[in-house]
Amino acid sequence: MDLPLTIKTDTIGKRWHLSNAPARHENLGNCFLGCNLSMIRAAYQRLGPFDETFGVGRISAGEDTEYIFRAYAAGFTLEYVPELVAFHHHGRRTPVEARRHWRNYVIASGALYAKYVFKCPSLCGQFQWDLKCLIREALSRENLFLPEYSFSYADKFGCYASGAASYFRAMMERQRQQS
Repeated sequence: MDLPLTIKTDTIGKRWHLSNAPARHENLGNCFLGCNLSMIRAAYQRLGPFDETFGVGRISAGEDTEYIFRAYAAGFTLEYVPELVAFHHHGRRTPVEARRHWRNYVIASGALYAKYVFKCPSLCGQFQWDLKCLIREALSRENLFLPEYSFSYADKFGCYASGAASYFRAMMERQRQQS
């Protein structure tokens, strides 16, 4: 049986828009999961294709979250509809597989924060919240994030740094290729 990783079971719908600044209080990446992402054609035409730096590119996850961040920053209304359900059997069954999965997601988050810290800083709130948890974790000397997968806030910050560095390297490569 697959481990219950990155699933959303909230039963209450939500709407997000820049005008009510929900990203200042919640992590947008935790509120919307890309495995059940849909949009109207006009949204795609305005936003363009997925950023190939993420997903199959240099950073092995986050292409869906980057698109969601981009839509939010562009002023689109995002909506979570709990009645629309996707059953996604990802095949991760061991703590080692779960840790690898979380690591990839957090590396992607670091890259996303690097991309959006100046474009839409409210999308990077999770980083600040995690910094507070990292301090608590250091003071308590306990893993306060995901002890069942041996993945701590300290591990999370290492992945954030790795993701940001990967994003900046990818941008430098892209600039070199364009010149």
